[in-house]
Amino acid sequence: AATNQFNHSGTIDYGESSYKKAPFDFKNDNGATPVAAWFSTRSKYSDANPADALDFTQVV
Repeated sequence: AATNQFNHSGTIDYGESSYKKAPFDFKNDNGATPVAAWFSTRSKYSDANPADALDFTQVV
């Protein structure tokens, strides 16, 4: 985060969901903010192609 870049570790052992919001509002944003963003991809989920909503599958 210090370099303003997000990269996945490259492992396939577990999933990694990243979230970035600029500027981050420390008064109104908290841990629920990224979770809500990830959960909102549920409409893209299908049993046929779950990869379309990987952030959602990490939440559930």
